[in-house]
Amino acid sequence: WVAHPDTDEVVRLDPGTGRVVARIKLGRLPFQVAPGDRRFLPSLVAVGAGAGWVATGRGAVARIDLASNRVAAVIKLLPASPAGIAVAGGSVWVAAGGDGVARIEAATNRLLGTIRLDLYAERVAVGGGAIWVGGPTTDPIVEIAGAVARIDAATGRVREIVPTGLPIGLAAAAGAVLVTEPDAVGGALECIDPERLPAAMTLQPALGELAVGGGAVWVADRRGSLVYRLDPDRLPC
Repeated sequence: WVAHPDTDEVVRLDPGTGRVVARIKLGRLPFQVAPGDRRFLPSLVAVGAGAGWVATGRGAVARIDLASNRVAAVIKLLPASPAGIAVAGGSVWVAAGGDGVARIEAATNRLLGTIRLDLYAERVAVGGGAIWVGGPTTDPIVEIAGAVARIDAATGRVREIVPTGLPIGLAAAAGAVLVTEPDAVGGALECIDPERLPAAMTLQPALGELAVGGGAVWVADRRGSLVYRLDPDRLPC
């Protein structure tokens, strides 16, 4: 799934062939952003709970029906502006900056509320029954620049908040979460595991966004057009 804000649509691709399966027009928002302006302008996409979910920085999430490739509902998130989106535990979780994490019940398309955090929610990942949310810390007592919160996917309770460097990328794997952080020399990769203390390793590339799949960890180079494949057995946890 690829969001195209310039055409106000989402392109759905076949994972086996890479061919375009559908071009889904998102239509107009049910509210005005400015006089006469109801453009959707999609920015983030997630798939889960039997639907596709498309967020816009204008404060809304659209539910896409997988069978018809049509918009089934639009959920308003005011005043939140989505910065990240993921699906787990029957809910859609939207990282919304200083507003925390918004939770949408997938079965009803109902906004259940927002979980406030001592961090500016910019990244969200799911795994091991947990929602991991990372971003710059807003706690004036903490000297480290960033933090990652672990939220129970079933209850929505915040289990812990771990101080880290400023999270650039965030990806969950095997019950833990991997975080890429800025480093004076190169890129730092930190692993947070609920069963042990955080562990970190320093890598030479300027690491950026993270993804996990196919038995490997994939990391984008922030300085160029490279993608690195990391062997999980060589990671700190």
